Amino acid sequence: MTVPQADGLHPDIPEGVYHGDRESLSSSGARLLLATSPLEFRYQIDQPQKPKKVYDYGSACHKLVLGEGAQLEMLDPAIHGLTKDGEPSQKPTATTNWKQAERQARQAGKVPVAKWDMDKAEEMAAEVRRHPLAAALLDEGYAELSGWWTDPETGIRCRLRPDFLPIDRPRRRPLIVDYKTTDNANPAKFAKSMRDYGYHCQGDWYLDGFFIITGIDADFVLIAQSKTPPYPVSVHCIDPEDMVRAEGQNRRARRLYARCRETGKWPGYEELNILSLPTWLRKEIDLANVIEENTMEGELQ
Repeated sequence: MTVPQADGLHPDIPEGVYHGDRESLSSSGARLLLATSPLEFRYQIDQPQKPKKVYDYGSACHKLVLGEGAQLEMLDPAIHGLTKDGEPSQKPTATTNWKQAERQARQAGKVPVAKWDMDKAEEMAAEVRRHPLAAALLDEGYAELSGWWTDPETGIRCRLRPDFLPIDRPRRRPLIVDYKTTDNANPAKFAKSMRDYGYHCQGDWYLDGFFIITGIDADFVLIAQSKTPPYPVSVHCIDPEDMVRAEGQNRRARRLYARCRETGKWPGYEELNILSLPTWLRKEIDLANVIEENTMEGELQ
C-alpha cells in the first residue's frame, strides 16, 4: 500500500506507510523542526527509524487499549528464551532463539513484545476500561484513522493520525482523543509532560487538520496512564489560551518547512548567538560578589 494521493481521512493505512511518508509534515515532525533545526530535522526524517523497546511497549499498550494498531508478536521466555540445550535461560532476551524470533517478527512487519510487557499492557488496558471517563471516551468510534490535507497558507501537504475519534455525540462537538503512556499520570506531573513533548501543539495540529478535511470543529482530549502499577489513568483537556499559542507554533513550523522545501536548503545554527547565564545563577554569582566586596571593605577599614 502507498500513501493516498487524495486528501481526506483514510482507514486501514498501515503504520509503516503513514510514518514512511517523506513528502508531508506531521505533528511530530513540526515539533521536531521547532525544537532542533532544519538540518537535524531533515537528517532524522531521512534515517530509517531503528526499533526501540520503549516504542514496542508503547505499540502494545496502544493496540490493547484502542483495539487497532501495529501487529504484535508475543515472545514467551518459555518458548523463545531457551538455550541451545533447550533449558530456560536466566537472560532469555540474550539467547539466539529470542533474537531470531525478534528478527523474524520485524521482517514480517510485526512488533515483537516480551510476554512480561504484554502482561503489563493487558493490565493497563483493563485499568483504562475501569476508568469511567476514559472508558466512555473509547467506547465506540474509529481508531488510528490517517488523514492528509493541504495547508491553505503555504501549500504544503500535512498529515495526522489521531488515536481515536468517538462517535454517537448528538448535538455535541466531535472529539479527538489521544492516549499517552507516561511516567506519572498525576495531573500536576503530566502538565510537565505536555510542556516537554508539545502535546498542545499536537492537539492544535489535529484540530486544524480535522477542520480542513471535514469542515467540522472538534475538541481535543488526552488520556494519560502511568506505566507503573497500579497504572492510574487521568483525562485532560488543554487550556484554550495554550491552544492559541500552539496555533502560532504550528504556523511557524509549516512556514519554515515550506521555505526549506522551496529553497532546498535545510540550515543548522548559522547565526551568531549570545549566551546568557540562567537567572538563578546570575543572582547566586551577584550575591557572592557582593559578599566578597563587603568582606574586603571590612578588612581594609
